[in-house]
Amino acid sequence: MVESFKTALRESNMVENTIVAYLYAVNDFLGRYQSISRKNLLLFKAEQMERFKPKTVNLRIQALNKYLEHVGKR
Repeated sequence: MVESFKTALRESNMVENTIVAYLYAVNDFLGRYQSISRKNLLLFKAEQMERFKPKTVNLRIQALNKYLEHVGKR
């Protein structure tokens, strides 16, 4: 699923650095959690807020939102 997400990002003409950052965020999330659920998304966000600056957290949340849109989840 991540490969098709990568392809979709490229087809939407995103900058390569953004694609790399989005893929990192999605892989990081998927590596930590077994499923995509509201609870896990909120836990991920809280962990990110403790460790990173707001700009980084926002980028990672944007990446996950884009991925969720790609896989058809709200």
